[in-house]
Amino acid sequence: MVEKKEEKSAEETIITAPKESSGIEYAGQGPSSNTTDPQQKDSEIQQTTALPSGVDAEEELINSDDVSSGKDALEEDEDIKIAAGAGLGTGSLAEEESKKEEKEAELEKEEEKKKEASPDKEGFYIDLRPKIIKLPPLEDRKNIDVRYPLIPPFAYAHIYWDKKQNELLYVVEEPVLDKTEKELLELVQLGLEEMINISFVRAARSNLLIQYLEKNVQSILIELGTKISRSTYKKIMYYIYRNSVGLNEAEPLLNDYYVEDIECNGLNFPIYIVHRIYQNLKTNVIFNSEAHLTDFVEKLAQKAGRYISYAKPLLDGTLPDGSRVNATYTEDITTRGPTFTIRKFNKDPWSPIHLI
Repeated sequence: MVEKKEEKSAEETIITAPKESSGIEYAGQGPSSNTTDPQQKDSEIQQTTALPSGVDAEEELINSDDVSSGKDALEEDEDIKIAAGAGLGTGSLAEEESKKEEKEAELEKEEEKKKEASPDKEGFYIDLRPKIIKLPPLEDRKNIDVRYPLIPPFAYAHIYWDKKQNELLYVVEEPVLDKTEKELLELVQLGLEEMINISFVRAARSNLLIQYLEKNVQSILIELGTKISRSTYKKIMYYIYRNSVGLNEAEPLLNDYYVEDIECNGLNFPIYIVHRIYQNLKTNVIFNSEAHLTDFVEKLAQKAGRYISYAKPLLDGTLPDGSRVNATYTEDITTRGPTFTIRKFNKDPWSPIHLI
């Protein structure tokens, strides 16, 4: 029994010995364990030393992966921030562009106001924008005295009570030409008849027509060798524009917002108008020449795209601005010679609701 216990204790010592020893030398193997090859020992040592380095390498790889993944995440976050910033930048750019456009529009308005305030600095200038000016109501005709622009800064309407004629008059005020200015105007008009280009006459934009006429007028004045003042030049340019592009003496009346009807009952007879506020008014516009009145009726027919002659002396048409025109050509139809009426219409016709 004692021998068995000793054997068991020896076995226990043999079994427990590896736990107490290091991983290189093993108990119970005897001296033969020390006689192993040095190469094998070196390999074992290398294995044992390589293990912790391998673990460190793995840890380094894991850490490097974490760092790289962190960098990628940071780069993604930066990309998102950059994208968001780009979106904000585009929005700010759009706002800046809109602000620039608003500023440019304001500058243009200011320049237009400056031109209106001082047209002399910019040469010949006509303001053709429609103007609606508040007028006093028709309560007492004798106390009415109103003046407002028609084609500024050249033509104005003056409505007042005339004591001599004992009625309310509509007076068109235009620049007054002296004898030499009238002769020069006739010479320039004759020169324009040879130089005029129909394509420019049909142009819709008035500023192009004004520029074209101004160039031709300047070239004619240079050929004539005349030197005129700036005020004379502007007056001549106004009448050139009125008689070539507009409808002669009736052009200021057509530019009046409050005028509804224009009636000419013949030669040496004043034109009457129907005013929206002051009703039927006599004007100071009179055709004293039969040839001039006949030419004017022919011009109305051309503007309306119609034909009028002795064979067809009645005209019924529409002007480019939508106004309705009726005219007669000879004394055979009307005793006072050629006559015409122009009825202006609103660009936006009244609906039944407005009529109610």
